[in-house]
Amino acid sequence: MPILKSVAVMALTFISLQASADWRRPDQFLCADAGGGYYQLTNITKNHKIGQPTWGVSNCQALLPQPGAHAVCADAGNGYFQITDLYSERALGQPTWGLNNCRALLPPPGVRYYCTDAGNGYFQLTDGFDGSPLGQPTWGLQNCRYLVPQAQQRYACVDAGNGYFQLTNLFTKFPLGQPTWGLQNCKSLEPGPFQRLACVDAGGGYFQLTNLDNDMAIGQPTWGLENCKRLIQ
Repeated sequence: MPILKSVAVMALTFISLQASADWRRPDQFLCADAGGGYYQLTNITKNHKIGQPTWGVSNCQALLPQPGAHAVCADAGNGYFQITDLYSERALGQPTWGLNNCRALLPPPGVRYYCTDAGNGYFQLTDGFDGSPLGQPTWGLQNCRYLVPQAQQRYACVDAGNGYFQLTNLFTKFPLGQPTWGLQNCKSLEPGPFQRLACVDAGGGYFQLTNLDNDMAIGQPTWGLENCKRLIQ
């Protein structure tokens, strides 16, 4: 009986390891024949279609994701392409005209925050991990890219509209304080990656000392940013 039990445990362990290996295996993609000269970008691991069929096999193969990529430009029809998250298969932003224009929006592998097309010359700062928007759309791709947080950054300024920017917790998506007029003014409030205290805009020239461990206010607002920063030193 102990021998049989040992064999059973070994068999179950092998099955478990095999299942784990399958779970870790990257999804595989190819262009499947859709008929009439069209080809369909397909996740063959999940047997899911991505986007609309593309005319010509070489045009479809140009859409295949690069190794390590977590998003792809899928065919949206009529010359438009849609940034699509490969894991959730959710569309991010609006379709972009032209494959090269869409590719210019694709983030490098491992990059979490990037700009997606919001239409009419506007671009949306987006969290690529869950596809959620950060703030309001920003006019111009370069202006949007200037808002993209750096690695290890926990708080960043997002567009709040009409020239205002909102200091925001990137993980909870909750705003800290009130919107600040002007991007440079807001960026002067961004705390470092390991900072535990910060001064956030409280409106009317006042700033609120805030505990970044729980985003809770400490004391009452202080008039003037420099006066508030002296409380941290």
